[in-house]
Amino acid sequence: MLDELGKVAGQSGEIRCLLVEDSLDDAKLFQLALLKSKLRNIVSLLHVVTLEKALRVLNEQMIDVVILDYNLPDSDGLTSIEMISQKMPHLPIVVLTGQQDDELGLKTVKAGAQDYLIKGQFPSDALVRAIQYSIHRKAVDNGLISARDQANKMANFQKTFLASMSHEIRSPLSSMLGFLELMKDSATNDNEREQYYQVVMNAGGLLLNLVNDILDASSIQSGAFHIDPSVFSLKDLIDKTVVILSKKAEEKGILLEKEIKGEIPRQVYGDNRRIQQILINLINNAIKFTSVGKVTLIVELIHEENAAIKFQVRDTGIGISNNKMELLFRPFEQLYNNVSRTFGGTGLGLYISQELAQMMGGRITVQSEVGKGSVFEFILSLKLPDRAWGHRVSDNGVYRETSLQYFDSS
Repeated sequence: MLDELGKVAGQSGEIRCLLVEDSLDDAKLFQLALLKSKLRNIVSLLHVVTLEKALRVLNEQMIDVVILDYNLPDSDGLTSIEMISQKMPHLPIVVLTGQQDDELGLKTVKAGAQDYLIKGQFPSDALVRAIQYSIHRKAVDNGLISARDQANKMANFQKTFLASMSHEIRSPLSSMLGFLELMKDSATNDNEREQYYQVVMNAGGLLLNLVNDILDASSIQSGAFHIDPSVFSLKDLIDKTVVILSKKAEEKGILLEKEIKGEIPRQVYGDNRRIQQILINLINNAIKFTSVGKVTLIVELIHEENAAIKFQVRDTGIGISNNKMELLFRPFEQLYNNVSRTFGGTGLGLYISQELAQMMGGRITVQSEVGKGSVFEFILSLKLPDRAWGHRVSDNGVYRETSLQYFDSS
């Protein structure tokens, strides 16, 4: 069990123990028992006399275990336990009581304490055992709570997944089957067949994107998702992303533009597939919610040493109200009841994009104004491979030779 204490003490060289005891005599007895114990060299003791001061200490300092007097001038035992547990739910508590009362001790444990001791009747080994067991039990409790929360999260995800996806999968499948049946009809002419073929292809593409989103979201939830970095051309990634989505913007009658601010490295090291996935999701969303104006992808190098690249997607769309912002990156969320019906989508794209950005050390942020548009932005520190700055490229696409610089690619 001393190994468990060693793990706690290992971070700072000591176990930080807060003694909350209004009796100076009892506090002195506790300190003497501690000095005689095996823990004397690894426990640092801080003493306060009221719950108010204890809560202030917990606000200001890191504490590993609380030794709490059952009766304090400003609080009774169970209330003290509840207040400390609410403030620091992961903190182990050992209660000191002046009564030889097992029932009272059990009450303190039920209220959130890990153990209890009777004042003046605990030898050093009992004190050691109480501190050891309280830390160990709390660690076990925290692990169980974490596992329970993760299981609940997965259960809720699966429940929402089934409710949301059943309709989304059924709709394109029904459309495909219906139009394939029409294509089979001998009365259908060639022009109609071509139109039906396009409908089937569009529905198939929608279904494929949906399946990919489902697989990605499931992998993220299960912790099986991995980033796969390699050396790639940043400008090629930008160009290809804009080309992929330009037809969709053209069909809506809006502009899709790219802007490279200043100069960017020709090659960087990162997961180009996942970066492109984020950009496609953000630009797709921007096009979806923009009827007039344009969508612009802006890329800028903001720090040369670690190749920190800022990606920004601006649109002149419908915008997002402040009270809807917190829903943006939750899975299956649509900001308004009619969004899915009017614009389509499952509410997985932004959730996946945020998770991918965080896996690569970034975070997507949003600025928006209703009726004027939105700006989605994330910054990634991409490693520079050797000779990455052999050429630089500017917004007009003309490569310019620069002095060759070498960067450590590790």
